[in-house]
Amino acid sequence: MNILKIEEFLIQIERESKVKNYKGNKWNWEVKIAQNKNEYYGIAYERALDIQTSWIELESDDPLEEMKRICKEKMER
Repeated sequence: MNILKIEEFLIQIERESKVKNYKGNKWNWEVKIAQNKNEYYGIAYERALDIQTSWIELESDDPLEEMKRICKEKMER
């Protein structure tokens, strides 16, 4: 049985836009990062827009920064 430590974060990310006062340019991501020894996994969910990432194994030394990057990439799609 694996027991994972899970941390939760609420991250507000501003979406790049050339239009001033564009409503909806700040997205509120609920991010979970699970740790199993030296392995990290992350998932993120933006409730207002019903957008979610899949669980992904994180490879950087800074799992939270990696999740921020993943969320920003998801916003560009």
